[in-house]
Formats: sequence, C-alpha cells, structure tokens
Amino acid sequence: MIAFVDRHPGTATTVAGIRVSHAERLIYAELGATKLDVVRYYDAVAETMIPHVEGRPLTLLRCARAVDPSADKGGCEMLRHGRAWGPSALRRVPIREQRKTGEYLVADTHQALVALAQMSVVEIHTWNGRAEEPYLHDRVVFDLDPGPKVSWPQVISVARAFRSTLAQLGLESWVKTTGGKGLHIVVPVEQTPAADCLAFARAIAAILIERHPVLLTTAVPKQGREAKILVDTLRNNRTNTSVAAYSLRARGWRDGVGSARVGRAHGTARPHEIYAANHGETAATQRTPVGGILVEPAAATGRLTHRSDVRDVAAYSYARQ
Repeated sequence: MIAFVDRHPGTATTVAGIRVSHAERLIYAELGATKLDVVRYYDAVAETMIPHVEGRPLTLLRCARAVDPSADKGGCEMLRHGRAWGPSALRRVPIREQRKTGEYLVADTHQALVALAQMSVVEIHTWNGRAEEPYLHDRVVFDLDPGPKVSWPQVISVARAFRSTLAQLGLESWVKTTGGKGLHIVVPVEQTPAADCLAFARAIAAILIERHPVLLTTAVPKQGREAKILVDTLRNNRTNTSVAAYSLRARGWRDGVGSARVGRAHGTARPHEIYAANHGETAATQRTPVGGILVEPAAATGRLTHRSDVRDVAAYSYARQ
C-alpha cells in the first residue's frame, strides 16, 4: 500500500540505498507531492514494474521543477541518451543509430528504478526491443487516442474489438492505460524485425478501420477527428517508445489515474475514475498520478512468422512455442 510520506525535519533521504537530493522539491503541486514521494512511489512499485522495463532502452521525462499540467510534457525535459552523472545502479548500453552511436540507460533492478527517480525522472518510456537487439521487437503496441467527442464506452468497445481480432489469430493481448484518455493494446511476440511489426500493426489497424469507418481513423491531425479514435501504430517504429507500465505521468492527477481490464471496465466510468487496485486503497483515495498499468504480465509466449506479403495480415501466422 502506498502513502505519501510525512515531511518532518530529519526525514530519511536514502531509499533502497540511493541518496535522495532535494527531497523536499515539489513535483505535483496539486497534491503537495515532493521528489521524495516520487522516489518512494517507484520504490514501492519496483518489484511489479521491473518485468516491464528490464533489459529495454529507456526514454525518460525529467522534471527538475514542479509539473505544469498546462505545458507541453508538463514543462519537463525529454531525455533519450544517458548522462554521465546518472547513478551507477543504471546500466548504460551503446546503440548504433542511423548517423551515430547513442548511449541509453537501462533499469534492470529495483535500485535502478529508484535511481531514475533520484535523477528527477517522472515518466519512464520503453523501447519495444531489448538493449542487445533493439531493432528486433518483442511486442506490438496499438495506441487508441480518442477525440474529445468520443465516449469512454466507445473506447472500451474498440479495445475489445482489437483484442477479439488478435485472438482470432491466436495472439494474446493486454490492455494498458496511458495516463490520458486512451488505451494501449499490447501484444507480446517473439523477436521480430521492427519493420515487420509495424507492417503487421498497420494491417490489423486497416482491418478494424474497414469494419468501423465512422469511429476509427489513422489520420493524425486533430482537426476533423473530434468524434473519432486515432489508431496510432507508430509506436512500432524502429526507435519509438511507449509509456512503461506503472510509470507516473507529468500531468495533473485527473489525467493520470488507474487502470482496469477492458473486459471488466465499467461502461460509464471515465479513465480517471478507474483507480489502480494493484496499489491499494491509499493510492486510490490519494489519487496518485499513475500512468500506464498492465493488468496482467506481458510475457512473450509466441512469435509472428512471416509468410509472404507484410502488407497483408494474412501474411502472418502465430506460431506457439
């Protein structure tokens, strides 16, 4: 169970062996939550969160001052490459990019997650591939981004439609909240070239859009899709990331709370009204600004096998181990 810490003189500033500097700095002004609260949050969820981040290169959102919910990215700084001053608990891996080699951070341990929070990291985003083979992805992600006129029950219905379609191919999938108004559908696969994963995601999206042309779209511009759900498959691009399960978000708490399995989601609830049962009653009542949460482990249990034309979903089969 998670609770915000008491702020009395002499409060300990070492968590999981990591010394916490500027522990009193406000991060979520609405909640009165400090950097130490963020550190202790990641300390509390670390054992549950590690399976979703270990071994993966990270993109991080660092908030050196209080989150501004009205600003882009909460007024925080997006970090892709590792910095020399990061704690030693974090692993650094070189990854060859198109024009250079970049150094990325990887959090493999409980202590490493706490170290990220000590660096004032609020949001943790992961690649779809592992550090050793970053361009071979082991999951496919569908990002459902509803316009302002789309109801929450409609989002649930679309998520169910995706899961049903994937199940017909023998693919298991899990729903993850994003800290916003939409949902991610996460599909574990065996290591597969990123281009094939993206092509597969686009093919599945095309099938669902053909079935629901009034509600679904792949058009990115917000103007004209106020009553539609954007099916964003670009999370499957070579180096793109998605918010990690159990990551906080640099937003107001009303935009970042909770999760539920789509199969059980209450048809009238908004995303911010579905609190994270995993975190206990205290987290629910204190409205911790939790972002993405997977409701079941996303262990890779099978693989996509390419047959012929990657543009056609029929080009893929699911081969169980």
